[in-house]
Amino acid sequence: MLKLCEDLDYPLGRANALANIGVAHFHQGNLGEARRTHEAALELHPQIGALAGQAGSQANSGTVLFRQIRLEEALKPLQPLQEARALFVKAGVRGRKLEAVEQLISRLRRRLARKKSLQG
Repeated sequence: MLKLCEDLDYPLGRANALANIGVAHFHQGNLGEARRTHEAALELHPQIGALAGQAGSQANSGTVLFRQIRLEEALKPLQPLQEARALFVKAGVRGRKLEAVEQLISRLRRRLARKKSLQG
């Protein structure tokens, strides 16, 4: 699909294909490749004005970071997730996608609070 979208010079299809490939890598446990692929999609969406696609790619990127997290880097995924939430709201996207991002933000904040309480 990615090759076809490239051959057709169809940037939205290319961005969506990259996002789907990133999801597949994520579910296979290839987190580094998932992150690189989502970031490639994230570069394309703003260029073509696909706000909802940008929000989805931002959320996917934040999800990968959340899964890769080392406690000392705990704040890194919070920013892309908050940006994804704002983009979803701006694009008028509601429902499961917005709820999933909000749940990840909440989980990350709880994790950070636990880390801080353990550090005293």
